[in-house]
Amino acid sequence: MAAVTLQCELKYRDGLKKKIDVNTENNLTSMMAGIKKLNAEVSQLLTELVAREKLFSGGDCDDDEKEEDSDEDEETEKPKTSSRVPEPPEPPAKRSRTLKT
Repeated sequence: MAAVTLQCELKYRDGLKKKIDVNTENNLTSMMAGIKKLNAEVSQLLTELVAREKLFSGGDCDDDEKEEDSDEDEETEKPKTSSRVPEPPEPPAKRSRTLKT
């Protein structure tokens, strides 16, 4: 049987692309194993991406805790201006492909 390559491409917000290839045999069992391997690699990349964005945004701060603290001083608090840290890049764009029959 001929070898089959499963491919996926992750496109980051800044336009960079990461290609992942997994070689399998041309049978269902091998393809299912290849899909699981591909899924694990993509999950690892996305986990790393989320961790990087958390570091970029200044940590994992819970919005509910901020609201509880600000409820007490709500009357004396002035409206906040836009002094926030710039947002991290957008998530990768989804790609869909149609099968040609």
